[in-house]
Amino acid sequence: MAVGDRIKRVRNFRGMTMKELGMAVGFDEKSADVRVAQYENNSRKPKEELMRKIAAALDVSVAYLEDPTMNDAEGILHALFELDDQYPWMHLVETVDNTDADLPHKRVAVCFDYNILDSFMAEWMLRKQQGDHPRGISGMEAELAFHRRRLRKVQTEKSVEKRIKT
Repeated sequence: MAVGDRIKRVRNFRGMTMKELGMAVGFDEKSADVRVAQYENNSRKPKEELMRKIAAALDVSVAYLEDPTMNDAEGILHALFELDDQYPWMHLVETVDNTDADLPHKRVAVCFDYNILDSFMAEWMLRKQQGDHPRGISGMEAELAFHRRRLRKVQTEKSVEKRIKT
């Protein structure tokens, strides 16, 4: 999801109009809604100072509006929030995990009600357990290529099944 899409989502959640948001960040009343529309339509990207003003007006962190990174806990949480917003088949479950004595046994896990993704995750877990999980950039690319091939095969099989049924 692009920055403009996030701005629009939060603005709508807050019940603000584009004009109200524009005026809150200091735009002229005549052009406030047009300026905000340019950002929400992703035809323009707000500069750093404007991002701070927009985030303050919407009462969210700048990090929430920006593309999520996976460099720290906050970035990972923002990525999970975005997944949760975009994919209704993702949910959280409480589970018991005894794999690490230093960590709490009761944990929260992310689950997906999406068969092909669940299959990929199970395969990934199995590979990690067997020590076959590739490491490094080239290993990650190989893993992704493996899953792309599997997905294409599944899509082809479903396509053939559809043709057979019709």
